[in-house]
Amino acid sequence: MKKNSLKMIMMTTMMLMFVGCMASTTSVQAATKKTWKTEYMKIVKKMNKEDQAREKNAYSNNEYTYDLIYFNNDKTPELVVGLDGYWVSMYTFDAKKKKAYAVMDQWGYGACGNVGYEYIPKKNTLRNYNSDFAGAIRYVYFGKMKNHKIVSYYKNSLKMVFFTDKNNNGYPDEDEYDESESYYYGDKKVSSKKFDSYMKEGKYKPIIGKMSYKKIKNKLK
Repeated sequence: MKKNSLKMIMMTTMMLMFVGCMASTTSVQAATKKTWKTEYMKIVKKMNKEDQAREKNAYSNNEYTYDLIYFNNDKTPELVVGLDGYWVSMYTFDAKKKKAYAVMDQWGYGACGNVGYEYIPKKNTLRNYNSDFAGAIRYVYFGKMKNHKIVSYYKNSLKMVFFTDKNNNGYPDEDEYDESESYYYGDKKVSSKKFDSYMKEGKYKPIIGKMSYKKIKNKLK
């Protein structure tokens, strides 16, 4: 075989190997990009199956709803699943472990003074207002996502008290309701200015589902 012919064969073989490697790399990259969608799709299908079974003995006429939000500042959105007025769940995807985690697992709201959950997009901040005794005690909770869980920003609770606890029993008696307003960090009474310093300000959005099963499936294709 002539040297020129052998050289051409070798060059062609090398080119084919290079193209094959590039195609393989591109395929792997594409698969990696789709992983979070694949994992979220598994959750969505599972929840839809649960929803269909629930409808046979439904305590609500509402269907499960879904959304994709950017809770923290990475490039992958979080998946929201909820039953409006009852509970909401949020899932996050760990790109290194290639696995989805339930950050909020059917957190209830809409009853007992809990008005729901809010977040500041891409700021890793959750806010929740809750109350007891018909609003005589109002709690404010601020959370953040850490190790695939929502944990409190603060060691102690934040609350506003709208009565004078004369007998120190921790709840309002009939003769204790008044227009006074007190602020607490845990059991320690603080000034309104100090209380305000704990507030995480920003443009909050509700953590609720906004899409039907059909729409979220299209988003995850």
